[in-house]
Amino acid sequence: MKAYRWQYPVKLMARVLEVSRSGYYKWLTRGPSRRTIRDSMLKVLINCAHKRSRGTYGPLRLQDELAAENQRVGRDHISRLRKEMGLSCIQKKKFKITTEVRRVGACDCVGDGYNIYRNRRRVAVSCGSEGFRKS
Repeated sequence: MKAYRWQYPVKLMARVLEVSRSGYYKWLTRGPSRRTIRDSMLKVLINCAHKRSRGTYGPLRLQDELAAENQRVGRDHISRLRKEMGLSCIQKKKFKITTEVRRVGACDCVGDGYNIYRNRRRVAVSCGSEGFRKS
């Protein structure tokens, strides 16, 4: 209503939205609610804890961090505030070997330089006790 009050009469908008005009004018002069003030304070604390943990803590660990600072907050409340702030925790991925290296034993190849294609990488295999060498 506040954005459109210059285009449409307040009386008409109040009737369409089913609110009282006096309630609208009271809302204009009212300050922020206790919840809004507490949320802004919690956002600062959550942001500090998020930076201290280098972005690795989720809502459960952040809840413990805030409890250590005497702030009792629910996990869902923390999740909602993190979503509003655009914060998410970094998931550490398990180390995974991406290259496949296998020792090639004695082979029946003729001469050196027999080519094997494994994982789209050319591996030159020589006969004998050397095993293998990459080229």
